[in-house]
Amino acid sequence: MLVDTQYLPEHVEQYDPASSGVAQVLAGSGLDDTGDHSLLLALWFSTVSTTISWWSEHASEPTSR
Repeated sequence: MLVDTQYLPEHVEQYDPASSGVAQVLAGSGLDDTGDHSLLLALWFSTVSTTISWWSEHASEPTSR
């Protein structure tokens, strides 16, 4: 794995699909630095976590479609 696991939650092995996806994005950009991978993976988890938290707080609000 290309990621510095000190910045990830415990049991990082369960996040391997995310790590793999981040590696693919970086490889497509020509980047393979472990620091870049670690940063992008941390940003991904933060974005997903924040989205889930927001949705949980607003789940009872009606949506406009």
